[in-house]
Amino acid sequence: MPKRDSHGDGVRGRRWARACACVFQVTSVKERRHACGAGAGCQAPPSPREEIRKALARRGAGRTVARMSAVDGSLILSATTPVALLLATGYALRRRGVVDEPLRHGLMNLVLWCFFPALVLAKVAHNTALKDDAVAIAAPVAGFLSLLVGYGVCRLFARAAGAGEDARRRAFVYTAGNYNYGYLAIPICEAMYGRDSVAVLLLFNTGIELCLWSVGLVLLTGHFTRDAFKRLINPITLAMLAALVMNRTGLADATPDCLFRFADMLGACAIPCGLLLVGMAIPALIQGFRIHSEPRLSAVAILLRNLLIPAVFAAAAFLPGMPDTVARLLVLQAAMPAALLPIVMCQHYGVAPHVSLRVAVSTTIAGVLTLPAWLMASGPLLRWAGHAVVG
Repeated sequence: MPKRDSHGDGVRGRRWARACACVFQVTSVKERRHACGAGAGCQAPPSPREEIRKALARRGAGRTVARMSAVDGSLILSATTPVALLLATGYALRRRGVVDEPLRHGLMNLVLWCFFPALVLAKVAHNTALKDDAVAIAAPVAGFLSLLVGYGVCRLFARAAGAGEDARRRAFVYTAGNYNYGYLAIPICEAMYGRDSVAVLLLFNTGIELCLWSVGLVLLTGHFTRDAFKRLINPITLAMLAALVMNRTGLADATPDCLFRFADMLGACAIPCGLLLVGMAIPALIQGFRIHSEPRLSAVAILLRNLLIPAVFAAAAFLPGMPDTVARLLVLQAAMPAALLPIVMCQHYGVAPHVSLRVAVSTTIAGVLTLPAWLMASGPLLRWAGHAVVG
């Protein structure tokens, strides 16, 4: 007689037990439905598949909450290290001459006209959180106000930074009031809060873009320009409007999945290519920069952008009625240093670009320390404000 495979018997036994459990579960559900079917106002219990899905979601959420409640160094490292490596790679490619200016310009157009709009469509169209009216309204409003408050705080302290002269003050307010809300924040947001949170962040950033190209451009130039309207109507904004319409009307459910997979594949290129582009721009931007000059300007910029304004962002999480998702994004964006885009804009309009360069570089260097510190503090801050650490 051949030997019995005890391992195989054990596996088959476990499979048989699970099958029996499913049969009994289905039977019990049918009995409950039959028993309460005639009762007035009796709600049918969920199907076994729904119960299994909810159980798995609870298990996954439990693991995520346990991980996020600590917000330990390994999570911060895993979120920020790929960003730093991509920036360093872009910088090295530009310094070594592997990428010239025409190639960099072509890659930038590819990101702005193809990759990033595809990312917006893939993330936003099917996102369930954006079906909540409170989130859909609060996210762009919070993004708009976050930049507006930053401009106001920086305007109050501009003279203390040694930026009393008109052009220096406008460059200081415009640069220190802005923050790196896109290429730096998106991968960190996905690593800490999951892929679904990226869609809400993209809508949050739409409010920032609206403030940046309206109020921000007026602050920078001293008057309203036609560039504001031209820059507001761009492929990314149009993709956001289309994705929101598809999300809210249910049109996304009627669209073939293959189109969203196509958009997802294109959108996956947006953040890596964008970070490479930022790294490629650094050699030209820091040309002639001296770290020891104007220490007063650098110190006040760090105090505002890396400490005071983030504290204001974090305090906004305590406002009553603030959705959990938006509160998490506010605390996350609080950690971001000044963006590099204002340097280009100050150069374009001839408004004290050296001031903008000093603010952006000094806050970015200080961000090496303050960014992990704010991310470590995000969990306790959110729990203290009564918000869920994860969705």
